[in-house]
Formats: sequence, C-alpha cells, structure tokens
Amino acid sequence: MQWGHDMPTGPYFYPKVNKATIGAFLADMARFLINDLGGYTGPGWTIVEAYDANSAGTKRRVPTGGDESNMDNAAFAAGADFGWQLDSLGDGDWIVLRSKAATTGTYFQLYLELDSVASARVYFKLIPYDNFATGGLDVSPPTLPANSVGSGASLVDFTLPAVVASNYSIVADESMVMFVVDQGSANVRGTYVGELDGARDNGTPADDRPFVLWTYPTYWMLYTGGAYWHRVSPADDATLLASGYFAVVYGGDVVHGAGNDGNYLSRWTVLPLGVYFSDAGNKHFAGWLRNMGSVSANAATSGTINSMTWMFLTANTGYGRLAVAWDGVTAY
Repeated sequence: MQWGHDMPTGPYFYPKVNKATIGAFLADMARFLINDLGGYTGPGWTIVEAYDANSAGTKRRVPTGGDESNMDNAAFAAGADFGWQLDSLGDGDWIVLRSKAATTGTYFQLYLELDSVASARVYFKLIPYDNFATGGLDVSPPTLPANSVGSGASLVDFTLPAVVASNYSIVADESMVMFVVDQGSANVRGTYVGELDGARDNGTPADDRPFVLWTYPTYWMLYTGGAYWHRVSPADDATLLASGYFAVVYGGDVVHGAGNDGNYLSRWTVLPLGVYFSDAGNKHFAGWLRNMGSVSANAATSGTINSMTWMFLTANTGYGRLAVAWDGVTAY
C-alpha cells in the first residue's frame, strides 16, 4: 500500500504460483507485466526489445505495429521460433520492458535476462532514464546505458539456492514491481524495482525519477545494516548511488525487531518502509516504498494478515518480516 500520496491503479498480483524453473517464471513475469498472461491482470507495461539467443531467424526483435503489449505480436511470432513468444527461454535470452508513467510523469525500463537454466540464475538491471538503445549486436547482455542501475555498474545476480520447483510471487503497478521466490525455510529471494513515493519532486532540480533497486536478493528480510539500495543521483542524473538503507520506524529500537512489537490486541501491524541514502554529497531520504512494509520479527516465518491484504515472509527469522500487498484471497 502507499503512504502520503494518491494511489496508482492496482496493485496487480501474481500470487504464489508454483513453477518448475526460473525460466518458466521469467516468461510468465514478462507477460504479466505487459498484461498478456492468461488468467491474470497485469499493470500494462510495454516491450522495448527482446532477444532469443537460439532463434534461427532474427535474434533481436522490436514489436511492430504499435503492438508493444502483446508477446504474440507479428515481429515476435515471425518464424514461430522466438522463445519469448513461445514461452520457452534458454540461456542468454533477455528482454527490456518499459513501465507506465510514474506519479512524476516519467518512465523507467527493466532489463531481465535468463543467464543460466542449469544454475537457476537471472540477471536484471534498472534503466531509470528510459534510454535503452534498440537494434544493437546479437549479444547477451546487450549494451546498457551508462546510467543504468544494478549492483553498482554490474548486473544484479538473482540466483536461486536450488534448481527445483518454487513458489513465485509478483506485486506490481504502473511504476514499481517486486518479485519473491520461495523455496522454503531460509531459501527466499526477492527484490523491488521502481518508484518511491514522497520524493522531492518539487526540488531544485526536481527528483522526478525516484526509481530505486534492491540489489541483494538473498537478504529478503528487514535488515538495516547493509547498503543494498541503489539509484542514480537526482542532483546530476549521472552518479550511481550505492549506499541506500532501509529507513524504518524506531522507538528506541527497530519497532519490528525481535522482542518488540507483537500480536497486541490480536492484531499484527504493517509499518511503512522508506529508503535513505548516505552517499557523500547525496545524503537524503529518497521516499517510501510502495506496496511494501514491515511486520514484526515476532510473527511467523510467513503468512497473511489483515484479511489477506498483506503477505509477509523472511529469509532469516532473526529479523523483521518484509510485507507485500496481497490479493485478499490467496493463502500463504
């Protein structure tokens, strides 16, 4: 949910879907985000370009005919051999998707790559200035803009602990997406990409691209000791900021730390989470995460609360649980 601003349309849910491989999930994720996945309503992003390393025809394809929200558009269907159209991905296949307009009126792009089927490894990167250049060489990864955001300048490595069937969840809207992979016990991976609410969009200059990326998928927990949020500096639109931390509610201690807030009056609370950057010359509270909050470390490892409008889980029971907005009907 959202604190302090008008709510965008959505959120939209792909809740706890079991998939045999991360490649099968990635094909679903791309279709879900462009609202082209049967049985689900997605936020309606668009395709910028996609690449199939094993296609016998054109390997890099750009949608044609204004059909950017259809994985079965003519450019992708040509030759009946393009993995993204067939929902059959192989090593090195990638896609660039474009968000819908943020509350500031700007857009970002998301790069997704299935690096290795055998290693269950996906790479991704945030392109906050909506400036990916199509039509380059047939390589994986392609050339990405210098001001794209990953683990610093590198791609974010999203590798699962095991190559097994897993539960996958996506929560998204026009200008943010988070996805979580749950293999049970401590084997949880997750990330958040996209817009923050409450940024200094009236500043000088305006922070009109408050897009951030969580770069440490293995730490899907309320861990406040690591700088794993990255973004581009709004002051110069170029410097990559890499010292971003969770900004949490304190009451002499982290309110949702172990031993603190509990199931008081038979109710668990969800508190807002923000992002703070401590990079030299760029120290600032960047804004609030959308459709994401925290639940006390005293809660179970995972579950749903508040009539299933929130789901929570963690990769480490010693920390608070990260909560995500939920569909109100799917048990977790």
